[in-house]
Amino acid sequence: MFARFYSMPVLLLVFGTAFWGGNAVVGRATIHDISPIAISFWRWAIALAILTPLGLGDVRRAWPAVRRDWKWLVAQGIVGIGAYNTIVYFGLVHTTAINTTVIYSSAPVMIMALARLVLGEKLRGLQIAGMFLSFVGVMTLISHGDPAALMALEFNRGDLLIVLACFCWAVFSLLLRRRPAELSPIGLLYVQVVIGTLALLPFYGWEVAVEGRGFEASPRILLALAYVGTLPSIASFFFYNRAVQLLGAATAGLFLNLIPVFASLMSIAWLGERPHVFHAVSLALLFAGLYVATRPAAAKA
Repeated sequence: MFARFYSMPVLLLVFGTAFWGGNAVVGRATIHDISPIAISFWRWAIALAILTPLGLGDVRRAWPAVRRDWKWLVAQGIVGIGAYNTIVYFGLVHTTAINTTVIYSSAPVMIMALARLVLGEKLRGLQIAGMFLSFVGVMTLISHGDPAALMALEFNRGDLLIVLACFCWAVFSLLLRRRPAELSPIGLLYVQVVIGTLALLPFYGWEVAVEGRGFEASPRILLALAYVGTLPSIASFFFYNRAVQLLGAATAGLFLNLIPVFASLMSIAWLGERPHVFHAVSLALLFAGLYVATRPAAAKA
């Protein structure tokens, strides 16, 4: 049965994006009971414990490639595992899960922009138009639909942190182009999680030893850590990697737009967050921008 599911990329992407959407909701629900650094560290420590028996053998077999490309792997682990997720949790202290996941939708466009600036990839007119629409969508969201807020530069710092996190994800996506071909998806994820967890360890150690900050290991917090350390951290990445293998990166990337849809539904149902008109307008602009920007790549795929 799993083999059949493993060969159905659409279902893999639907479940994977649903788990990622749930990560923002769980993070928002618990962020006032456990610090951003603590939830990020324990998320990846749990994932590391699970991935070790699954990925260690692959890493050993591909060790020459790991040694050859260690600088790229270190950069991927620090930016994509350590920095990105921690910044997201810091942002959730000051903004809503709905805002967070809607801003997530700008990440594919940021990837296109960086690919143009850093790698010199040419952008088509439709891609430029799509980036503009998505930019307007993000501005609509962080200004709450009020142009006066933009004029006064009155941004929610949580929203700005999520934009910074999206930038980290865009950098991480570009760094993935230098991943060792000899390393399996599980092996690659294992190496990245090892590096990201080690990068977080001194910050978490400082928080506990020097600042004396801890958290109550209540059933609610333990359940939240169990969720973020498994489904969004392992299953979503594994499903996404497999879907990219079956569909290609461009087509699979389109499904990332499901993340704000799932997170918005979960936030309204479980957190009592209220949807507003500017959420719908922002989401519509983001969807329109991403559709326009990715049409050439989707058609090619």
